Amino acid sequence: MSKEEIMKNVQDQLYWDSRVDASDISVEVKGDKVTLFGSVSDYFGKKVAQKDAYNVPGVTSVRNELIVHFRPGLELPSDKEISSRVRDILLWNPSIEAAHINIEVQKGSVTISGTVDAYWKRHLAEDLTCKIKGVAKIINELAVVPANNLSDQAIAENIIAAFNRDRNITVDTVDIKVEKGKVTVRGSVPTWAGFHSILDVIRHTPGVIDIIDFLRFG
Repeated sequence: MSKEEIMKNVQDQLYWDSRVDASDISVEVKGDKVTLFGSVSDYFGKKVAQKDAYNVPGVTSVRNELIVHFRPGLELPSDKEISSRVRDILLWNPSIEAAHINIEVQKGSVTISGTVDAYWKRHLAEDLTCKIKGVAKIINELAVVPANNLSDQAIAENIIAAFNRDRNITVDTVDIKVEKGKVTVRGSVPTWAGFHSILDVIRHTPGVIDIIDFLRFG
């Protein structure tokens, strides 16, 4: 697929998605790598735009340089109100132990720190936060402290077993290494669905505290 075709497909995908205001987004394509420049009207739209670009055939990498510019005239909550709303949404989620999480907000930039007991909860906390009105940036400093102390071998075996159960993953093309709960994954993945499935499996495996991603498309 040519550079021009990839660029047009990414632009069309962004304008198609009603969750994203794409009017101020610029798309740059170098080979199979896409960079998004410009601005969006909320942080949620920034995350969605990146996923949309990844979904376009031929795209192997997306660098997200979008910044959040709130719509003119929009009444924004104060930093104190944003902090309170983030705290509330975490408290109301049954998967998050909000008592172990700290929230700091400065000019709409939210820093989440503290601990969670599973790697996927680290991402869940960020996903919940990005939907709060007034959030312009998220700095995720949550540390993963697993409830159960699993060996690296047990973690690796659980990941491979889950790979084998997933129809989107070709196990022979993926290599993983686990050291002190940190999973390094390498290999060639032909589809975005496969890429997403691999990271999703690792993210949800007990004992994982971090992921180092060296996956490539093709």
